[in-house]
Amino acid sequence: MSVSAQEVKELRDRSGVGMMDCKKALVEANGDIDKAFDILRKSGIAKAKKKSGRDAKEGLIISSISSDNKFGALLELNCETDFVANTDDFKSLGDDIVKHVLNSDFCEMDDIMNESFVLDENKKVKDIITDAVGRLGENIVLSRFCKYKIDSGFVVSYIHPGAKLGVLLEINCETDNTNDSKDLAKEVSMHIAATNPISIQREDVDESIVQKEKDIFSEQAKKSGKPENIIEKMVEGRLNKFYQESVLLEQNFVKDPSKTIKELISEKAGILGENIIISNFSRYQIGEK
Repeated sequence: MSVSAQEVKELRDRSGVGMMDCKKALVEANGDIDKAFDILRKSGIAKAKKKSGRDAKEGLIISSISSDNKFGALLELNCETDFVANTDDFKSLGDDIVKHVLNSDFCEMDDIMNESFVLDENKKVKDIITDAVGRLGENIVLSRFCKYKIDSGFVVSYIHPGAKLGVLLEINCETDNTNDSKDLAKEVSMHIAATNPISIQREDVDESIVQKEKDIFSEQAKKSGKPENIIEKMVEGRLNKFYQESVLLEQNFVKDPSKTIKELISEKAGILGENIIISNFSRYQIGEK
């Protein structure tokens, strides 16, 4: 049977699938648009299963912040090629999913994937991704996400140009959303993006990481042939340098190395007359393990 251009257009607008696939589905469904849509959905699921084993190492880092800056979400959405990552369709998919994550009560991946999608309650989040695989022809994976909520303070995000790197930052303070506080949060977020700290303060560093660094420094120091008491001081000095390079509050501020991040925050807190505390941060970069 023949189908009209208007029917093809209507199905394409509804499904987002290419015109030739829409025409084939309409012919198979004898012109029934609802049946044709189901055919396309099933075809998309089949394509998704075929592509699910393929590497998805490209993609985007995407964030969303609530209007009152009390909630924030950050996610990594992967695909196979940078070409697809830069399409409006893929970008729109990421924006829709991060908004869903922001508004969801769930914090686990399985719960999010099986939850009714906030923009279409007839589909689950995993169905939205499957539909996109059918349209874009690549494996698409929601690799990870995080979300923060704060009562006293605010949440900000920074996405580096190109959207391959992003930071979500939680600031605890008494006066919400002043311009000075926001400026500070932006500066710290950009610093985190540039330096990739492993924790906020040295007490937060995993003990296994500290022990590993101690063992390495100790082996290096022993090769010097110096007495044990000198070796201990050498290890302590190198460990302090490790903290200064790896712990956020002890790092030198990238835009002004004459001060540490701790000093930067203390300086701003003195001007504002209130306590300012970095209570949490996450840094995502495409493809990192």
